[in-house]
Amino acid sequence: MITELRRRWKKHLEAGVCNLILSVLLTSMLLVSGVILENIIILVFETSLLFTIVSLFLTSHVKSDHIVKRILEVTFLFAAFTVIGYGYTITGSLIFIAVLLSIVTTFIAVFVLLYIYPKIYAKYKTVKR
Repeated sequence: MITELRRRWKKHLEAGVCNLILSVLLTSMLLVSGVILENIIILVFETSLLFTIVSLFLTSHVKSDHIVKRILEVTFLFAAFTVIGYGYTITGSLIFIAVLLSIVTTFIAVFVLLYIYPKIYAKYKTVKR
């Protein structure tokens, strides 16, 4: 009986569904605490985190190259950035600008390392020979 249940749940665990459920559950609990405490900063960060978790789940666990999946990934990620920007306009807190700048800097570094650097290295490798 127990091995049967393990076999059934193994497929779901490998797909990351449990990770998504736990992440959304914990983030939702923090979101509720932000509502109860009436803290805008917690609300903004947790809403942004929810959008980011869904985008990350779509990117890493949904095995499809369909255009709708890609549009949803970008939409959720853009919504996360929009929520942080909205939080800055509402509160004027500099922590939101610091978070946005660090995220943008990370994206630029990843873009350079994954797309531009291999092209430069390939050109250098062909010139060297």
